[in-house]
Amino acid sequence: MELVIAKDTEAEIVRLYHGERWPIGTIAGQLGLHHTTVQRVLRQTGVDEKVVAPRPSIVDPFVPFMVEQLQKYPELRSTRLFSMLKERGYPGGPDHVRRVVGRLRPKKPAEAFQRLRTLPGVPVCTAVDHAFALKLTTAVIRGGLQRSVATRVPNLRNLV
Repeated sequence: MELVIAKDTEAEIVRLYHGERWPIGTIAGQLGLHHTTVQRVLRQTGVDEKVVAPRPSIVDPFVPFMVEQLQKYPELRSTRLFSMLKERGYPGGPDHVRRVVGRLRPKKPAEAFQRLRTLPGVPVCTAVDHAFALKLTTAVIRGGLQRSVATRVPNLRNLV
């Protein structure tokens, strides 16, 4: 859904961006608009979005070692990896290592599950517990509506 912005507001956005060289966040705050609205207006007028190169990270020299360790030991905890990096001269903290490990850790393959579908009102027992039995009763709730309720009661026959 495209919201219409007045032409004079669009012109003001373009003037502030090109003429005054204001950043998008400042323009949005000054005109009371959302920053994505300012970005959309600038994109429609032909302004290319800035591509910001990622800054070098303090952990970059240690990434090959981290990848190697995570390939050998996929379940290796980030705290253990952090202590291994500290021994090798890493000057940073554990939080940064934890975030990087989260990105580098091999993903587990997704498991397929078949969804259990039941008809409304049909009780379902997913676990077998021989010490207890399910007792089905009908409870009356607000407004006179009836509802089936399953309750666990001791199954004395299986306890002997």
